[in-house]
Amino acid sequence: MATLEQALETASQLPPDQQEMLADILRRRQNDAWRQKAAEEARQSMAAFREGSLSSESSDKAIALLRKSLDSNIEE
Repeated sequence: MATLEQALETASQLPPDQQEMLADILRRRQNDAWRQKAAEEARQSMAAFREGSLSSESSDKAIALLRKSLDSNIEE
């Protein structure tokens, strides 16, 4: 397997237009991987909700939990 340093060295040998194409391809692949992961997590959450493992909450409670989580991350 190639190291990051080897990949960067190889990429730096490409012409500028191909370096830009490579960066675009990597960005798209990264976005696609993120979308696939998010979709899988959503499928798992929906399945857990249907099974009764998760319950619905009001938007006010969800927002309060998010704020509490953000506040605790800032304090760390």
